[in-house]
Amino acid sequence: MCLSDFVQHLIKKQKHIEAIGFICAYNLVEKNQPADILREYVRNAKLIHVRSCKETKSIEIKVKAIDEEIASLETALQCMFR
Repeated sequence: MCLSDFVQHLIKKQKHIEAIGFICAYNLVEKNQPADILREYVRNAKLIHVRSCKETKSIEIKVKAIDEEIASLETALQCMFR
């Protein structure tokens, strides 16, 4: 398995931040755009939050979903400014 295939495998497994780390470390930017992958990561975090909040009336679960989305956004910001 080549490194580019490994990066695609990480993306399929929803490990976007790890994939971006490999892309930047091994200069694979031409084949994989970190901004697009990060955008997908943030979009997935939002979808998970929305789905979690729709499926329950529990305030605790909704707060946890919001906290997880915030943590995901913080991770995305840290990734952008490394």
